[in-house]
Amino acid sequence: METKICGADGQVRQAAFKGLREDKPAGEVEAKKPISPEEVETPQPERPVATKVVHRKGAKAEVMGVMISNPDKLFWPDANDGEPVTKEELVKYHEEVGSG
Repeated sequence: METKICGADGQVRQAAFKGLREDKPAGEVEAKKPISPEEVETPQPERPVATKVVHRKGAKAEVMGVMISNPDKLFWPDANDGEPVTKEELVKYHEEVGSG
C-alpha cells in the first residue's frame, strides 16, 4: 500500500492498494518487522511561542501560522455553561492541549 500526498493543499490522502509485487516470487517476500520504540531516536518538540491571534481582512484569524476562516462561527451556542464556543476558541484549545 502507498500513502500519497496529493494536491496543492499538501493533505495526506487515504492509502490505496496498487497491486502485487512482480519483481520477486511470493515466497521471497518478507513482511517488515517494526522496531521497538526504545530504538528510535525521537526529538523533543519545541514548545511553541505564545500564539498571536491576528484578525485580517475577510474575518480570518491566524493561529500557529494557520489561517482560520470564520473564527466567530458558533460550534456550540450553549456548551451547558451558558457560554458559546467559537471556532477560534476550539482551535486555541487544541493548540493548548497539543503543546502539552
